[in-house]
Amino acid sequence: MNLLRIMLVGLGLMTGVSCVDTRPFPDSGGGVAPAPPMVLMPATSSVREQPFLPQVEGVLRRNGLDPVYRGRAEMLLEFTIEEGPVNVDTYLRLIDHGRVVALGQGRASGAPLINRNRVLEDSFFRALSDFERQVARFRPGFGTFR
Repeated sequence: MNLLRIMLVGLGLMTGVSCVDTRPFPDSGGGVAPAPPMVLMPATSSVREQPFLPQVEGVLRRNGLDPVYRGRAEMLLEFTIEEGPVNVDTYLRLIDHGRVVALGQGRASGAPLINRNRVLEDSFFRALSDFERQVARFRPGFGTFR
């Protein structure tokens, strides 16, 4: 009976030890890597803005940020596309502690009924390029947006 208990305890310890990995992440310099700062994405977006959100998420992720759509986040993203009769203006703003830390703006012009989607894409990609350059230089602070 004692032998059975010892074997069960030993098996439990071996199983428990084999499941625990205490090796640090390679990039962390010996400790556990901190979670990337979260960016609260727009809760609502227009039909024109929705197709472009994956590209904005990609820029944020490539620069060490974690886009989220619910909950609390350290930063806030504002994304708007404004269409006029001739111009399309796109704005991307990354806000940290009430301060705009990265701003991308794009404007494109074209005839109202001719190739309007192309004008919209030109405006967006100009803003995204500008935004990505600024996000790459940004270092996040602390705080929480709801």
